[in-house]
Amino acid sequence: MKKIIFFCPTVELGGVGKNLFKVINFYANKEKNVYLVTFNGKIISKHLNKNIKLIDTTFFGSLKLPYLLKVILCIINYLFTFGLKRKNIFISFQSNLYFILLAKITGNKIIARSNAAPNYYINSTFKKLIFKFIYNLADIIVVNSYEFKKIFFKVFNVNSKVIYNPATNFKKKINFKYKSKLNKEVNFLNVGRLTFQKNQILLLRSFNELKYLNYKLIIIGYGSDEKRLKNYIINNKLQNRIKIINNISNIAPYLKKSEVFILSSIFEGLPNVLIEAQIAKKFIISSNCPTGPKEILMNGKAGYLFKNNDYHDLKIKIKKYFIKKNTNDIKKKIKFGYDNLYRFDEKTNLLKYYKLIHKL
Repeated sequence: MKKIIFFCPTVELGGVGKNLFKVINFYANKEKNVYLVTFNGKIISKHLNKNIKLIDTTFFGSLKLPYLLKVILCIINYLFTFGLKRKNIFISFQSNLYFILLAKITGNKIIARSNAAPNYYINSTFKKLIFKFIYNLADIIVVNSYEFKKIFFKVFNVNSKVIYNPATNFKKKINFKYKSKLNKEVNFLNVGRLTFQKNQILLLRSFNELKYLNYKLIIIGYGSDEKRLKNYIINNKLQNRIKIINNISNIAPYLKKSEVFILSSIFEGLPNVLIEAQIAKKFIISSNCPTGPKEILMNGKAGYLFKNNDYHDLKIKIKKYFIKKNTNDIKKKIKFGYDNLYRFDEKTNLLKYYKLIHKL
């Protein structure tokens, strides 16, 4: 019997993690030959179907190691467990190049799922040639938006399959009768890792020039930019208006209480958090970054898109929201986004993964 082996060295509870859990759990509900190779299995085991067999680096799991070393340890652990057995199917959710090569060396098939627009992490001709060569070795490449598919082909000359994120199950997790204890003035929300990619410094620069407006902004996340962002808030005396909080496992109460969700990213794949905001019927202001936001917001019919990495244009869109916040224009955009959520239906998109795996 073929083994289905998922690879995701470091699983976080963000978009990639949520998609992994849904895909692997759906498959494990139908099959019993499912494995997950990861570095932090103990942390994520509670999110996994009991049929899934974990191959994790238990001994090293508590150590803070460089990401590449975690990938190497996952490969070593795989080889120690399976050796050079052939005719299995790999599904990689991270570090695709390493696991595509592992699949080819061991004679296994592989589906590689790409998560972020390649034109932002390919910064040299040599790197582009390496990625292009290895991606062409994969049996199937999965991307999560049609814009992503076009960029992937343009950069690597590789065809890919589009499967939208199976995200609409989030509706079941939001209790719309939740009695929030949050401050009533919290009207803007951003959720994401505090990193260069997520670009929260852009938010702070925009809101710093809008002090004459009555607003509260909460940023939920953690990451390498946290100290820099907090210093900016202190230096510009924004402590009473902007808060950064982390260690939040359930964003639903914050999402429910907010009026507007803002995505400031420089690049994405298909950001789940925008879909979650649509499910909660929140107005959305998003960067028009590659890839995903434009597709989710239907070219601006379901929210405001601002120029990528342009804090001045973001400031204009925030001011525009304050002017129109109680108008039918805003309500129509929210409704349009909600009415088009069928694209991200969980069962439909998970079945696409299931069928794709069974084609190999």
